[in-house]
Amino acid sequence: MGLRFVEYRRRQWVLRYRDPWSGKQRIKSFSTEGEARQFESVQAEMHIRERELMRRARRRMSSASATKATVAELLERYAGTLENPTTRSTTTQHVEPLTAIFGHRRAHCVTCDDVLAWCEVQRQRGVGQSTVHRRVSILRAAYGWAVRARLLLSNPLVSLRIAKPKAQRIAPPSAKEARLLYDAAAPHIQRVIVLGMATGARIGPSELSGSAGPMWMSKRA
Repeated sequence: MGLRFVEYRRRQWVLRYRDPWSGKQRIKSFSTEGEARQFESVQAEMHIRERELMRRARRRMSSASATKATVAELLERYAGTLENPTTRSTTTQHVEPLTAIFGHRRAHCVTCDDVLAWCEVQRQRGVGQSTVHRRVSILRAAYGWAVRARLLLSNPLVSLRIAKPKAQRIAPPSAKEARLLYDAAAPHIQRVIVLGMATGARIGPSELSGSAGPMWMSKRA
């Protein structure tokens, strides 16, 4: 910064300085030398603080880009952020097929092509399109969360798109079929069959597996 006295001007102290970020020259006038010196000091301190903030941001970004987090670790941490116990349990079960294939890989190395290939593997195993879509949605949500949490510098799956499942209407079992299912089912499944036939409610995978805790049902639309 350069400070000089200009005798013919009303505000006689002129400060010429360069913006530290843009490099453009700035000019500001003051009535007294003290005002000019104070402004000069404040600007210098402000620039020091700004540079430190930018350094910290670069360090955080560098740390995120060099992360060693695997897909399994990322999904586990994401599931831990879900407040609803039922949602967390269902999410954990849905991501198991993802961690089986991608769990050991670095999260930032997984590509859209990798996930699309995984989708095809799921279909060949007879997994329904709605289930595949649900699992990919969870994966994308986990990656989005990881970027916001600064675990990843960028989301490699941001452009991932898969076909939405077509709406299906599945006919309920007949009374005879329901009786056969009931006779062959475990006790905790028998009550599901009875309630389902009577009310149309459907049940989640955690209840089918006999997980501890309350049974949550939702009315079928």
